[in-house]
Amino acid sequence: MDFEKGFPSVWVYDVVTGDRRLIGGGAEAQFSPDGKWISFVHGLPGQNAQVYVQAFPGPGPRIQVSSRGGGQAQWSPDGRRLYYMAPDRKLMAVELQLRNGDAKASAPRVLFQTRITAPHIALFQFAVSPDGRFLINSLPTVLRVFVSRVSGPGDSPKKNASSVASPRRGWCTEGNLGRI
Repeated sequence: MDFEKGFPSVWVYDVVTGDRRLIGGGAEAQFSPDGKWISFVHGLPGQNAQVYVQAFPGPGPRIQVSSRGGGQAQWSPDGRRLYYMAPDRKLMAVELQLRNGDAKASAPRVLFQTRITAPHIALFQFAVSPDGRFLINSLPTVLRVFVSRVSGPGDSPKKNASSVASPRRGWCTEGNLGRI
């Protein structure tokens, strides 16, 4: 991201050649698990930022996947779902069909109301487990972690645990909640 020149921009930097290439305006860029897509947010002052996906390295258009604004987008481990925070602090999910630079997205669906501090900051306040079944939603002021299980499309998330956590809480390699 390039914050020195006003609006943030997404750049790709090749660590081997040292070349860099502008992808476009946006922030909070994330590669899909297969590296063929990027997600990012983009918006203008006074408007809600929206979540987009775009084929990487291209060509292809930006595809808007949020409907009422969003930020902090993160991919499911299989790349078939994108999670993001809505402006009203609800965690949303979008099912994606990504093929040959073409993207189709389902209507966003609410997973649950979160307790995050702010939906539009460049600080990810939730995590997706390696198996894609659990989401962590933290409330930094009291360091409490809420774990929800999401089995698949159409299933409602179920809270499985609530525990006091340290700021270094995360997923261990087996996909269980543990210290990192």
